[in-house]
Amino acid sequence: MSPMETPHVNARHRRPAEATRGGPRWQAHVGRIALAVLMTSLFGCRATDGRLEELRALPEATLTYPGSEEVAEGGSAGGMTIDGPQVAFSWRLLGVDASDEEIEDFFAEELGSRGWVEGSGASGIRTTGELRARAWQKDAVLFRLAFRDPAHQADPAHVSRYRTIYDARLQERR
Repeated sequence: MSPMETPHVNARHRRPAEATRGGPRWQAHVGRIALAVLMTSLFGCRATDGRLEELRALPEATLTYPGSEEVAEGGSAGGMTIDGPQVAFSWRLLGVDASDEEIEDFFAEELGSRGWVEGSGASGIRTTGELRARAWQKDAVLFRLAFRDPAHQADPAHVSRYRTIYDARLQERR
């Protein structure tokens, strides 16, 4: 048998991964370390620094068209995400038996009288699940009003009793 045909691996040459000291266990350790780093970046950087609470403390955080009922609410303190930095925001999904125009006029009048200025670039552009949206700005905060498209609701039955579903949102301005 020539040295090239030897069935064993010479100690001076690289050994296959299975024959290395510790075997494939090092790969499992690397995987665990990578998972720990990923989890830390996703959740460890989301410490609340009070920004969400500051938004929810604003009087406009509870501003609603008369007769509206809260369907859902949520928000985020912001921070670093896998997609990059995210601003703090607070939102409420509301339903009411009124037209879009009545609701829009109410918010325009209320926010205008409180010093909010309409317009803030792309934030007034509607998304796929919305019929239309408007935005106002005051200092470093954005108020966004969006009218939801009933056809794009995850659970249309639970919002079908309302003539109009709208999203009232406060968020930090980038």
